[in-house]
Amino acid sequence: MATKIHYDIQQVKVKSDKESARLTSQWGQVRQICRDKPLGEVARARLAFNLVDYITSEDLPFRLLITRAPQAMATIAEETRVYKEHRVINGKQSGMIYAKSEQMLPREIHYTNEFVATRYVDGIKTPLS
Repeated sequence: MATKIHYDIQQVKVKSDKESARLTSQWGQVRQICRDKPLGEVARARLAFNLVDYITSEDLPFRLLITRAPQAMATIAEETRVYKEHRVINGKQSGMIYAKSEQMLPREIHYTNEFVATRYVDGIKTPLS
């Protein structure tokens, strides 16, 4: 018998320790456009890539809810030049940072994530926050 799993995400807040007022404003603009217009994963990644100074491998799943982040960025890289470099993100060496051009990018970034979500497994509700 198949189990039905559903997630209801009410709120997600992601903040970087390196986030300037400019970057916060850029991400606010991306969030507003995504609220106003339903976009697919690649379209959300493309929007952020075009509007934000740089995006990281943490931004894609947590700010944009993209589950196939490497594939989305590979699609964008086929369309335009993507500067990418490995960075330390949340203490791990595995993070990537993506930008339109080589610029002064932070060497290490730490994120705080806050979220309010509910998981439903066959109709049984479990809060995740």
